[in-house]
Amino acid sequence: MILNVKFLKFACTGSLGTLTNLIVFYYCHSRFEYSPINASISAFLVASTQNFVINNYFTFKNKTLTIKKYIKYFFSCLIALMVNLLLLQILIIFFSINYLYLFQLLGILSGTLINFYLSKTYIFLKIK
Repeated sequence: MILNVKFLKFACTGSLGTLTNLIVFYYCHSRFEYSPINASISAFLVASTQNFVINNYFTFKNKTLTIKKYIKYFFSCLIALMVNLLLLQILIIFFSINYLYLFQLLGILSGTLINFYLSKTYIFLKIK
């Protein structure tokens, strides 16, 4: 049961992060004319930092933020970013750039399970 509650909280945080990611992606790509890859990286940096803070306090009930924990979280998120970028590039190549925002969303979703597993077992692990 605890796993399910944590996953639901993680998913809520991730949903907010996804919204943040898509907004930043849109502005970087449409307004600032970043390439899709650079816009995705920028969106990732903003959303992953936001998710770290929310997951720390809300999902995993930690009382303090540490640089060490943030670095661990950031590097685990890089795995999800690599999956996101790879999927984004493949979908653009094989389909049409007209679906760019849908492809970005699919890329974000592809990293959710990886991020949850690493967060639960490696980053926010409470040693008792």
